[in-house]
Amino acid sequence: MKNVIIASVALLLIGCKATQVQTITIDASKEDVWKVVSSLGDLANYSALDSSSLTPPGEAMVGSVHYVSQGKNYGISNVVSVEKNESIKTKLKETSWPAHYWNESWYLYDEGSSTGLKYVIDFKGKGLANLGFPILAAYNKSDMKKTITNIKNHIENK
Repeated sequence: MKNVIIASVALLLIGCKATQVQTITIDASKEDVWKVVSSLGDLANYSALDSSSLTPPGEAMVGSVHYVSQGKNYGISNVVSVEKNESIKTKLKETSWPAHYWNESWYLYDEGSSTGLKYVIDFKGKGLANLGFPILAAYNKSDMKKTITNIKNHIENK
């Protein structure tokens, strides 16, 4: 019992962090994939999010603000890096979720005549959320897979 208490206190103080990666191959050009991925404001159409927006709207650019919500919770990130048809990186600015940070990246790469899409989330829990971290990590991995699969289906079925 003593070890369980010590481990729980350590999780609360130190926190849990993870980097999760999901990849998929899409039968489309980089330009076609980029049109969908770079419009971060439309992310709710492909994920478990209730809403998402990008300010200014349209294609992500350095300095854009990406807002997402799910239920009563929200996250606001800044777009910190964009390489057209290659990558987008965001950095968490503010959130109501129990997270120290939650940074997302999207990478496009050539995969023969198709385009590879890699979605990366680097995150660290905060406070009591660390006790449920394995559940959060499992849910997040599942949602990431659904998101990129929905993007693939959307692009390929146009």
